[in-house]
Amino acid sequence: MDEGKTYHSTTNIAFVFNEGIIAAADGRATKKATPDKPAKIVTNSVRKIQYFRHFLGGLAGDGACCTRCQRLLRETSDKAPNDQNIPIRSVAEAVGNSFQGRTPDRFAQCLISGFEGGAGKIYHVGHNGVFSSSTTIKGLGTGKTHAFEILKEDYRKKLTVTEAIALARKAITWACINDWQTGGEIIVFYLNKNGEMHKETYETEMSFDLEEAQKARNDLRERFKEGEFEIPNLVPYVRYVESDDD
Repeated sequence: MDEGKTYHSTTNIAFVFNEGIIAAADGRATKKATPDKPAKIVTNSVRKIQYFRHFLGGLAGDGACCTRCQRLLRETSDKAPNDQNIPIRSVAEAVGNSFQGRTPDRFAQCLISGFEGGAGKIYHVGHNGVFSSSTTIKGLGTGKTHAFEILKEDYRKKLTVTEAIALARKAITWACINDWQTGGEIIVFYLNKNGEMHKETYETEMSFDLEEAQKARNDLRERFKEGEFEIPNLVPYVRYVESDDD
C-alpha cells in the first residue's frame, strides 16, 4: 500500500488447526465515496498478510496506517536474535501501543498469528489498541461476516493442510461474492510449528469497473452453487464461532 493514500482493505481471516495456522485474505483495496466522487476499486493485488520469520501479520483498514503497521511488525521481528523468536503477545502489545490515539478516519486492525508454547494462537488488535486472543478463529474487515458463515459450518481442529487451505479459499471466495470491497486475488498462508511457511494464490474477480465486478461476482456465485469450492470428503463436525480466550 502507498504511504499517504486513504485506501481501505477488506477481508482477513486466520484459524488454528491441528497441523498449524492458516491466514488468508483477498487482494482488493477500495476508496470510499465522497460527496463529489464515487467509490472505486483501487487495486486487486494488495498483500494484506506478510510472513515475519515466525509469525503472520494480517491487516485491514486505512492504507497508510496499514503500511506503517507492516513496518512496525518487520522492525519488531528483526529485533529478535537469529536463534530466538519474540513472543507473539509482545508483538500484539507493540502494535496495540502504536494504534492508541489514532483519529477515527485513520485506523487499522491487525491479526497476528503464531505459536506460544507450541500451541497456535491468534491475536486481534483493534484500531483503539485493545487486543484479544483466540485458539480457534479470528477475522476482520468488511467481508468478515460472510467469511465466518463458511467457517462456522466447516471449521474444525482436525483438518489436513490441504483441507485447511481449501477452507480458507472457500471462506474468502464467499466474502468476495457478497461484499464488493472484497475481491481480486486470494492469498492463503500456512504456518507450522517449526516456523515453516507455505503460500497459495488464487484469482476471483479481477475487474476495476464496479458494474463488471458485479457481473463477475454473479458468475462466481453460480460456480459456488455448483460446488466448485467444496472441500471433498469433509464430514460435518463441531461448529465454532470466533472466540476470545482473554
